Amino acid sequence: MEPFQGKTHGRRGCRIARRLPLMLHWREPQGAWREIPAETRILSRHGCLLACRARIKLHDEVMVWWLEKMSYARARVVFRSVSPSSDSVEIAFEFLDSEDFWGLNFHDAIRQHCEPDPTVLLR
Repeated sequence: MEPFQGKTHGRRGCRIARRLPLMLHWREPQGAWREIPAETRILSRHGCLLACRARIKLHDEVMVWWLEKMSYARARVVFRSVSPSSDSVEIAFEFLDSEDFWGLNFHDAIRQHCEPDPTVLLR
């Protein structure tokens, strides 16, 4: 498990690069329920970045199912990027009702690998 060494401006905490299989469930505007597999790219205490083939829109709410742990959380899309060369979409979610969905110790990752974000301390 390696922390993501990217830019942290405006972030609430450390990111950890990890690939985990998930399932996304959501209701389409027409009322039908959809389900699609996804794979995480980056985890944070507050959400994740993942790749999938869903055309979920910004601000949509979904249920994120982590099959390995048999747990789920409500989440909202806060970023999406469609790849022009494939069907893949990168989507970032923030959890709406989970404080510790991943069960990882992000405090240790922050102390060991992540630079503190001074803008977070000022809020």
